[in-house]
Parts: sequence; structure tokens; C-alpha cells
Amino acid sequence: EETIGVVGWDHDGCIDSDHVCVAQVSDGDCPSGAYCSLLDTGVYGCVASSKKLL
Repeated sequence: EETIGVVGWDHDGCIDSDHVCVAQVSDGDCPSGAYCSLLDTGVYGCVASSKKLL
């Protein structure tokens, strides 16, 4: 298990996966309550699901 930053959260999420959403991994896993998305920085990362509606 590892910690991973999630956009929109003020804390890191935890995830137990060998296929994490990061860099160029567009279909990687994210902690519960977050989804994989292309970030403004041009790489993929986890974003809080609550941000999806905005």
C-alpha cells in the first residue's frame, strides 16, 4: 500500500495497486472517492470525485 496525492483533497489517499494513475498511466487506479484524469500539468493524476461536477 502506498500514499498518493489527490487533487482537491487536503490529505493523501492510500492505494494498494501496482497500476497507479500517474504520469502517462491514463487508466491507473486511484483511491476510493477519486478518479484518474489528465491534469493541467500534462500528466495523469488522481482527482477527487467531488471535483468532477464542476
